[in-house]
Amino acid sequence: MKNRKKDTLISYAWSGPSVILIGLMVVFPIVYTGYISLTNMNVYH
Repeated sequence: MKNRKKDTLISYAWSGPSVILIGLMVVFPIVYTGYISLTNMNVYH
């Protein structure tokens, strides 16, 4: 049982950074687009 918990923890440690990076690559553009649409900001300013 202890070995199984260790394997689970190691798998989360290896996949965690990539999941966070992919999540930011999806969430950041959506949030930034919402910010631009609610302000007076445009591509040239």
